[in-house]
Amino acid sequence: MLSGFVASRDRTMIQIQNASKVYAAGAIEFRALNDITLSVERGEVFGIIGRSGAGKSTLLRLINHLEQPTSGRVTIENCEVGALDSKQLRALRQRIGFVFQHFNLLNSKSVTENVRLPLQVAGRLAPRAQRQRVQEVLALVGIADQADKYPAALSGGQRQRVGIARALANHPDILLCDEATSALDPETTAAVLQLLLDIQHRLNLTIVLVTHSMSVIRTMADRVAVLDRGCVVESGRVAEVFLRPRHAVTRALLAESGFDTSIPPAAAGDSLKHMIELSYDGAAAAQPLLTRIARESGLDFSILAGSAGRLKDTAFGRFTVELAVQDEAQLKRFLSVCDAHDVRAELQR
Repeated sequence: MLSGFVASRDRTMIQIQNASKVYAAGAIEFRALNDITLSVERGEVFGIIGRSGAGKSTLLRLINHLEQPTSGRVTIENCEVGALDSKQLRALRQRIGFVFQHFNLLNSKSVTENVRLPLQVAGRLAPRAQRQRVQEVLALVGIADQADKYPAALSGGQRQRVGIARALANHPDILLCDEATSALDPETTAAVLQLLLDIQHRLNLTIVLVTHSMSVIRTMADRVAVLDRGCVVESGRVAEVFLRPRHAVTRALLAESGFDTSIPPAAAGDSLKHMIELSYDGAAAAQPLLTRIARESGLDFSILAGSAGRLKDTAFGRFTVELAVQDEAQLKRFLSVCDAHDVRAELQR
C-alpha cells in the first residue's frame, strides 16, 4: 500500500475519471485527451494502445502527475493525486516506477550509480542499505555482473534492464512502462517482456504499459484500452477485445499485428448456408469443442478460417465456419449447443 494512503475496499488501484487534457498556444487549442474514464485493478497488467498521437503517453503521465488534467481527476488508492501537496506528491512518485522507451540513463554514471540515483533522491536509506538494494534489483533483472560498466558498453536489452532495475529500486507498487520495448529488436523484446512478467508475478506489481504493438498487449496485458484521437474507443479483457473487436481502429491494429479479424465472403445462392463466427477462451479452449458441437448438434460444418493460441495466460479459439441446414430449427439447435459449451456464436450477414 502506498505510504500514507487509504487502501480501497475493492481491487481498484488507479481510477481515472472524466479526464481531459488540453494544450493551448495562444488562441489555438489541442485536445490531447477527451473525457477519459478507466480503472486499473491492483496486481494486473493494464495495456494502453493506439497509433502515434492517440494520447497514450499523455494518459500514462497523468497517473504520476507529470501531466495535470485540464479537467477530471486521477485517484490512487482512493487518494486524489491532484490534491496532494509537493511533499506528498514526491512521496507518491517514489512509489511509482517509470520505465522509459529510450532508457534515460546517465552516460557519465555506472550501472550501479544509475540504479542508486532514485534511492539517493528519496534519502530514506543509509548508503550501505542503498548499495545492498542496488545489488538486489540488479540480480533481479539478471545483470548483477554488469554493475561497474557504463551504459555505452551495454546492449539495448541490458540498458533497458538497468532502466527496469532503477524503476524498482524504491519498492514501487505501480510500474509505468512507456513503449518500453519499441527501441529493441524482436528477440530482445521477447526477453524484456518475459522479465517484466516474471517481476510482476513475483512482486505483485500493478503495471500500466503504453505500446503501439498488439503483440505486446497479447503477451503482457490482462485488460486493454484502445485510444484514438484522445478518446477510449474500446476497452475490456484482452481476450474479449482480440476475439470480438468492435471498433475499426482495434480491427486495424489487430490486422497489422497479424491477428486476422476478417470474415471470408459468404457463398452466394444458398439461403440455408450460414456463416458463423465461433469464439471461446479460458477453460473451454482446452476441450475438443468443435467436434463436440458437431456431434451433439448432429450437423456438419466447414471451417473457412480461424486460429487458436494464447493471450498472455488465456487460451483462445476463433473460427469462421460455414453451416448448411435444412430449416431454422436446425440452426437454433446448433446455436443452443454452442451456448451450452460457452462458445459464442455470431451469425455473419
